Amino acid sequence: MGIVIDMTAYRAAMRPAVSDACRWHAAIESITRSNIRLAAAWQRVLIRTWFGV
Repeated sequence: MGIVIDMTAYRAAMRPAVSDACRWHAAIESITRSNIRLAAAWQRVLIRTWFGV
């Protein structure tokens, strides 16, 4: 016979890992979005400074 796995214990053990991964992904996504906004704003400042717009 194969290995018998207690699915409730398995799910309970895996839940924190999945939750942590989702939280970390959301944090990285937020940081990336902020950096893109900052880069776009900095680009506008440079263009306005160089061309006097």
